Amino acid sequence: MLVTTLTQTKDEQMSQLEYNNNTRKNQHINFEERKIIERMLQAGAKIAEIAKLLLRDASTIKREIKRDSVEQQETVKTTSKNPNIPLTKTVVKYFADVGQRVYEEYRQNCGAKNKIIKCKALDSVDTNIASITMAKK
Repeated sequence: MLVTTLTQTKDEQMSQLEYNNNTRKNQHINFEERKIIERMLQAGAKIAEIAKLLLRDASTIKREIKRDSVEQQETVKTTSKNPNIPLTKTVVKYFADVGQRVYEEYRQNCGAKNKIIKCKALDSVDTNIASITMAKK
C-alpha cells in the first residue's frame, strides 16, 4: 500500500512500512526482540534490516550482537589426511537466552546497594568460617 501526496513524485513514494516515525528511545531490548535478532541472524539478515524491523538504531543492534555473542568450536568436515588442517574452527554466534542472562546480570549490578544486606552477607560468611574452623578442631 503506497502513501502519496501531491508534492511527491513517483520516485519519492514510500510505503508505510519504510516510513515510520515511531522510535523506541531509552528502552531496553526485551527477550522477544532478542529472539527476533537471533532468528534473523541465522537466516542471514543484515543488521540494518533487523534494526528497521525492530524500530531500533543499527548501532543498538550491533552492540547487542557484539556484547552477547559467544564463541563456539565447530568441527570441520574434511576428507583431507593432512595433519596440518585443524579439525575444529571457532565460530561466533548470537543466542537470545545468553543475551537475556547477561542483561539480567548487568541489571543486578547497577544502582545503589543496600548496606544492611551487605553486612548480613558478611556476617553469614563470618559464621560459616567460624563453623568450619570449629569443625577442624
